[in-house]
Amino acid sequence: HRLTEMSDQTNNEGLAPDKFTYTSLMRALVNEKAPGNLEKCVAVLDRMEDFAERTGKESVMPDEMAYATIMNGYAKDGNVQKIESLIRRMKQKKIHCTNMVYNILLNAIVTSKAYDVGERAEEIMKQMEEESADGNIDCRPSLVSYITYLKALSRSRSPDKIARATKVLEEIVQRFESGDEAFRPNDRILGSLLDVIAKSNEPRKVSMCLDLIGRMKKDYAITPNRVAYNIVLSACAHHTDP
Repeated sequence: HRLTEMSDQTNNEGLAPDKFTYTSLMRALVNEKAPGNLEKCVAVLDRMEDFAERTGKESVMPDEMAYATIMNGYAKDGNVQKIESLIRRMKQKKIHCTNMVYNILLNAIVTSKAYDVGERAEEIMKQMEEESADGNIDCRPSLVSYITYLKALSRSRSPDKIARATKVLEEIVQRFESGDEAFRPNDRILGSLLDVIAKSNEPRKVSMCLDLIGRMKKDYAITPNRVAYNIVLSACAHHTDP
């Protein structure tokens, strides 16, 4: 806690650690991956908030990036509960949440390998849409959100996961055709969709994969890469097409 002690003691505003300094410290702790480092990060966060509230120094008050740094550490372990707790804490502190923290939560859900991974990811997507509709437009799902959701669906055991993935593609296309260039269908989206199909129990999975490749190539000039063809080959190894 040397940095927070310095912040308490220094009278030189130019030398006092700010939230960017603390965030860099927490990032280093997360990257080190040593046991107990995430708990140390939370302790730093506690002291930052306490110091900012005690002194009125907004420059030390944690922002979304500070919280996201710790969340990324928990996401690597698939610790969904810790991330959800930090998001609740952000809201209690009136710290602006964007889709960045929810994307981290989605990643954690995928990493957790929970039985209901697809359903849990879908709930987060709905929550993001609801918060966006309520006025926080920064919470609206990004392309990264959709791709991570597709990754969750690929690991889901739900019998309707292909239908859900098809709906995701429809939403992506709708946003692209509405003028959002960031949602132009690309090879990452194609690969993610193929993975959902290939990992399903659909007996026609190979033909469905090939149909999707043809459609995406025709409509959006997407040339399948090696990853896409490897996914199709994996589907071939477990297919029951006539």
